[in-house]
Amino acid sequence: MDQQPTEPFLHFILDETWTDAQQEALVELMVWAMYVDKSIRSEENELIDQILDQMSVGDSTPIAQYLNPAIAKVRESFHHEQKSAFLLEDICLYLDDADVRAQAFDLCSQILEADGHLHKDEVAFLERIKTRFMQ
Repeated sequence: MDQQPTEPFLHFILDETWTDAQQEALVELMVWAMYVDKSIRSEENELIDQILDQMSVGDSTPIAQYLNPAIAKVRESFHHEQKSAFLLEDICLYLDDADVRAQAFDLCSQILEADGHLHKDEVAFLERIKTRFMQ
């Protein structure tokens, strides 16, 4: 009997309690995580693709529609501390529940670790997100 591998860390995304706005904020956070070390690794990109595929299951709004706007937001805020702070605050407005934040943080961690190592900018990003999520 052929069984397809499951992605246990993705199960929560299929939870109907995630709003469209929360999913959009999650996409922004994941894209930011991928870009934070200024080097996009194929492993990180592939993991985000897998997550987006899982998020789209059973959803009437294709989650991939959030991807290009998320990339634009992240790129715009990349070299501007104030814009970066506003982006994080905006994300936190929608990822407003402790459980949702924990799941989002876990996904970011997995994306950043997908290539087998953490760059110092990635470690700093995770600390920044963790600190902000705990407020």
